[in-house]
Amino acid sequence: MLPDLQITIGKSYVNEKARVVCEVIELDKWSVRYKTYFLVTGEKFGAPRQSSRREFMRWTDREATHEEMASLENRDLDALFVEPMPPQKMEPDLSLDATLIMNRQSSTLR
Repeated sequence: MLPDLQITIGKSYVNEKARVVCEVIELDKWSVRYKTYFLVTGEKFGAPRQSSRREFMRWTDREATHEEMASLENRDLDALFVEPMPPQKMEPDLSLDATLIMNRQSSTLR
């Protein structure tokens, strides 16, 4: 069980028995909203959940270690690079446009 003052937005907390890591994303006086990950694999499961602050403190055993948090962050970052990128609108090359204009002007002057 965690002391009340230790719950912080952005930190992750572990329940050893359930083998789960909870990353706190919102916090107020009465409730905690969090994302849940499997402790062993670091994979996220389900939608964000919400519980009372008291229930969350009773349920969590400890703060996640730096290594545990890094494995969660890396998995989220990996997902960014695995997903195909949407097509990007390319800006026209202004130097080519200027060259075309200059060539047109010089041909009209002749």
